[in-house]
Amino acid sequence: MEYSFRGDHFHIALQNANLAELAFFYDGLNEAGNVALMYKRLIYHMCKRQDWQNAGLTGFYQGSGDDLADGFMHFSTAQQAAESAARHRAGVAGLLLLCVDADDLGASLKWEPARADQLFPHLYGALEVAKVISVCDLPLGEDGFHEFPDDIAPWRPVEGEGSDD
Repeated sequence: MEYSFRGDHFHIALQNANLAELAFFYDGLNEAGNVALMYKRLIYHMCKRQDWQNAGLTGFYQGSGDDLADGFMHFSTAQQAAESAARHRAGVAGLLLLCVDADDLGASLKWEPARADQLFPHLYGALEVAKVISVCDLPLGEDGFHEFPDDIAPWRPVEGEGSDD
């Protein structure tokens, strides 16, 4: 990302960035009276409703059994979340989608290659409940796939493709 001033306007050049991973929020007016925006690099984690309710009691979410076994919490970008759900949480009812700003997680968040050498966000440690921006239900659709909010890229397997690659 490059920042520069052009005349009296602030310009952001996103090089090789995927805009779906950035969320822009209106942050009022700056001192010059121009609209000020802030951005967040959003990542997502799917969890069972009961696990999230338990996290509310302690202030920390420890992750799923799979996360604990792997030694890190699995997160996805907006482009990866639906495919991850289809491959690893197919048919699981009662899931929630947690949304977090990746930049709020500090050095314990690592971007590591996983499926098809894509970089996935992995959190080494517990997730502080206060860092979660939003939580939404992930109902199962009639086709057995989870129904995601509009800002998550949809995904369905190609005919003949396995669901657990």
